[in-house]
Amino acid sequence: MARLPRLDVPGATHFIVQRAHGALAASTGVFPGEADRSSLLASLQEASAAEHVALHAYALLPQELQLLATPDRPGALGRLVQAIGRRYVAGFNRRHGHRGSLWDGRFRCGVVEPGPMRLAALLLIDGQSAEPGITSASHRAGGARQALLTELPEVWELGNTPFEREAA
Repeated sequence: MARLPRLDVPGATHFIVQRAHGALAASTGVFPGEADRSSLLASLQEASAAEHVALHAYALLPQELQLLATPDRPGALGRLVQAIGRRYVAGFNRRHGHRGSLWDGRFRCGVVEPGPMRLAALLLIDGQSAEPGITSASHRAGGARQALLTELPEVWELGNTPFEREAA
């Protein structure tokens, strides 16, 4: 039976989840160290620029990768995740002596409605961990700016400074 087409709406924001393979998620996870997280972020920045996908938030959890992204073109989300898989997985396997895929099947995604729901999705992703470097929360909370992230209009509506946005 053929696969159903992936949900991919150009110009709409999508919540994307890519889960780790069961055995790997139970042991070290897919982002066990700082080198792994840096490698994934570099892969993500390169792939999002190449595929014209605006990335708004990320969470690098041991058992899964979560993204909030807006593609400009049809099929861009699939190509984005595929590019990440090709670059990051190969490097992970070399660094850790692992073989095969890190991911448990295809990525899952859903369109997020603009306004309060999109802001809630962003807060959900950023609130996954308080540990630095795991989520994109520091980007919005006055920490170091990350070139790979594009702010949503809903974030700017909260205030002009990081302090105003954090208070709101």
